[in-house]
Amino acid sequence: MKPLHFLIIVGGLASVSVASAPPASAGCEFGAIKYCGGCTVDRNITATPGATCHFTSWFAGGIVSAKTLVKPAHGIYARGNAYDFAYKIDPGYRGEDYFEFEFVYRTRFGSTEQVVVRNHVTIKN
Repeated sequence: MKPLHFLIIVGGLASVSVASAPPASAGCEFGAIKYCGGCTVDRNITATPGATCHFTSWFAGGIVSAKTLVKPAHGIYARGNAYDFAYKIDPGYRGEDYFEFEFVYRTRFGSTEQVVVRNHVTIKN
């Protein structure tokens, strides 16, 4: 049986059981993440010092749980509400940062899946 593919949206529109999401934050550049249940995916983020990067994640059956596996060393990653998350970079910091989070979500068929997202951050002017 082929794995189901979903999409984490960060700004713009998508077609797979996803509604429109707010635009990406000023000072942050990153793309949408495509993944399947049980996957680990990597995302590259480029940001400016002190920026706050907003991520909106939509799943057909909703997010069951979200947890931070590795906290960023030079900022804060937190959940704003059911679908919105943010990474706030420490003011004045330039360099590399890294954080990981895991979503457990319900598919449109009612089963649960999980995905780990590894975020590689470069902070520069």
